[in-house]
Amino acid sequence: IRDLVRSRGLGDVYKRQYEMVIRESAAFRKFAWRYIIVDEAHRMKNEESKLAQVLRSLSTHSRLLITGTPLQNRVGEFYSLVQFLRLDPYCYYFCKAKVDGGTCTCKCREYNFDSEWRYCRDCGHTPLQHYSLFNRDIVNPIRKFGYVGAGRDGFICLKRGVLDKVLLRRTTSTAGAQSVPDASQDVRACLLYTSPSPRDRTRSRMPS
Repeated sequence: IRDLVRSRGLGDVYKRQYEMVIRESAAFRKFAWRYIIVDEAHRMKNEESKLAQVLRSLSTHSRLLITGTPLQNRVGEFYSLVQFLRLDPYCYYFCKAKVDGGTCTCKCREYNFDSEWRYCRDCGHTPLQHYSLFNRDIVNPIRKFGYVGAGRDGFICLKRGVLDKVLLRRTTSTAGAQSVPDASQDVRACLLYTSPSPRDRTRSRMPS
């Protein structure tokens, strides 16, 4: 991407594999993207993975995730997708410390503690006073109680507070109602940029 931007500029649409985005993350961070669309988004279910960290760090106006399995094994894995979408308030960490008769207003997408994890750089309170709203209201109740009591409330919160706000789902009823457009083919000539093979480079250096 560095050579592409330097030589010909950036086009309207740029498509890249995950491995390339990770490898060229520094170059991708230099741009303010209009839209980032992530296919097979369940691959970033681990919020601490390199892929999830790089995608979250990119500057963009809008974000879209495409996946057939947003929830796989554990509800907690969905949090990485919530973070990427920046769904307020469930993508944030909050502080529950009491200050001046109220509660601390600290609100951040990533923990911002000092190197020894003694205090928050934003509000000065300890790590134990900070919490993830997604974990508190959704993950922990479901993990502890299953689908009864507080666990059921967690599932309701997940549906109403998260899924109903961001999930666009194609069901069998709506799929059957939509007519499939006729297939079309558009053939265009284009230049293909390839790098010469080592054998070709060797031949070019040989005296004629």
